[in-house]
Amino acid sequence: MLPRLLSFALPLSVYTALVFVGWGVYRERKKLDRWVLILVAGAFTVSLAFRPSEHLLFFDEDIYIQIASNLSHAPVAQLTLLGGPGDIQASTYYKEPAGFPVILSLILAITGTHEMVAFIVARLLYAMAVAAVYLLGREVLKTRAQAIAAAITFAATPACFAYSASAGTDLPAALFAALGIWGIAAGNGMLALGGLAMASMVRLEMIALASLILIGNRIPSKWKFGLGGLLIPEIAHVGWVFSIAPLLVKVEHVESAFSPVYILRNLRENIAYLFDPRAFPITGAIAAIIGILKAKEFRIILLGWMAIFFCVYLVFYAGSFDINPRYSIQLTIPIILLAVSATERLPFLLAIAIAAALPSMRPWQLPAYVQALASDHRTAVEFAQAVGPTDLVVSGEPEIFMNNGRHGMNAVYATDQIDRLRSQFGKYKRIFYYGGIRTNEIGSERWEADRKVKSEFELHLIEAKEFSAFRIAIYELLQPIHREAG
Repeated sequence: MLPRLLSFALPLSVYTALVFVGWGVYRERKKLDRWVLILVAGAFTVSLAFRPSEHLLFFDEDIYIQIASNLSHAPVAQLTLLGGPGDIQASTYYKEPAGFPVILSLILAITGTHEMVAFIVARLLYAMAVAAVYLLGREVLKTRAQAIAAAITFAATPACFAYSASAGTDLPAALFAALGIWGIAAGNGMLALGGLAMASMVRLEMIALASLILIGNRIPSKWKFGLGGLLIPEIAHVGWVFSIAPLLVKVEHVESAFSPVYILRNLRENIAYLFDPRAFPITGAIAAIIGILKAKEFRIILLGWMAIFFCVYLVFYAGSFDINPRYSIQLTIPIILLAVSATERLPFLLAIAIAAALPSMRPWQLPAYVQALASDHRTAVEFAQAVGPTDLVVSGEPEIFMNNGRHGMNAVYATDQIDRLRSQFGKYKRIFYYGGIRTNEIGSERWEADRKVKSEFELHLIEAKEFSAFRIAIYELLQPIHREAG
C-alpha cells in the first residue's frame, strides 16, 4: 500500500519543490549576470563536443528514462514490468526517488521518449550545475574571479565532466544542492526549501543535507518548517527503502548495505582518490585545507556539506570513490569553494582550475565489467531494432526495449509469475528471451531467472556473444515445456 501511495505523493512533492526553485531563482534574478549564460553555454558546448553520448550507469539510466516516459503520460512514478509504450500491464514502484524522472518527464511529454533527449537534458543539467556553483560562489566568496574559478574547476573535475552526459542522478543532485545552499547564503527561504527538497528527491542520501537549513540564520522559521512538511513523502520513501533493505542486500550479495566495517577501507581509498592528481584536482584538495583554516563566513555550512556526505559514503558498502567516482561529485562543490576561498590571486586560481582540467584530457577508463555492460547495452539496443511491434522481449533489463518502442517483460517478474509469462503466448507474434551480462552473476536474481526460463521453455538460440568472458545470449521462446503431473 505504501509504495502505491508514494508513487502518487512523491511526484506531487517534486512538482511543488520545482515551483519553489523556479520562484526562488526568479527572486534572485538581479544576480543572474552575463557570466551565468557564458558558463551554461560553455559547459554545455564542451560536454557536447568532448563527451560521447553513452550510458555510464548500466542499466539505471534506462530505468530513469522508462519511469520518466510513464510520468510524461500520468503523474505516477511507476516502473513497467510488463507492457510497452502506452500499454502498462504490470508495474512496480522503484527504490530510487522520482526527482530526476519527473524533471526528464517534463521534456519527454513534449518530445516523446527518445534516449538522445535524455542525453541532452543531462548535459543541460550539468551546465546549469556549473552556473549554480558560480552563483553560490558570488554569494559566499569575495571576488567574481574566485566564483568563476570555482565554476570552471567544478566543470573540469574528471568525475563531473565524465558524467556530464550521463542520464543519472548525480549531477542533478549536485545542481539542486548548490541552489539550496545558495538560498541559505542569500537568505532566500523559498530557494533554500525548493533546492534542498529537490536534492533529497533526486538522491536518497541528499536528505541529510536538508539539515543544514536549520543553521541558516537568515532563513525564517516558516521555511524550515515548510521543508520538513514537503519532505514527508521522501522520509516515508526512505523508511520504505530501509524496510526492503534485507532484500536489496541479498541482491547485492553483501552482509549489510551500511556498516562500520566498511569505514577503514572507504576512508583509505577515498582519501587516496581525493589526493590523486589523475582523478581529482589535487591543488584544489590541498588549497581546501588552507581554505578551512582561513575561511570564516559560511565555513560551517561548507564543512557540514562536505562532512555529511564523506561520512555517509564511509559506511556504505560501495562508498569507495575508486569504485564509484560519481559519489565524489557530492563533495566536490564544498571542497572547491573552500579551495578558492584560500586566495584571491589569479595565478593560484588558474592553478586550481588547470589541476582539474588536466586529468579530464586523458580518456576516461572504465573497468572491464563496465565495458562488458556497455557492450551488452549496445547489443540490446541493436536487437531492439530487429524486434517487431507485435513481439515481446523477456529480459533482466526490459526497459531498454520499452524505451525503444517495443514490448518487454521483466525476467525476474516473469519467472516469479510463470503462469503470467505462459499466458503471453498467443498475445504476441513472437516471444524472445534476452540473457544479458548480469545472468552470469552466479546466485543473482537474473541468474536464477535465467535458469528458470531455460528449464520452463523450449528455446531456439538466435545469437550469442562474449565480452570479457561474460556471455550474452538471445533466444526465441518456442513453447512452454509441459510436465507430467506426479
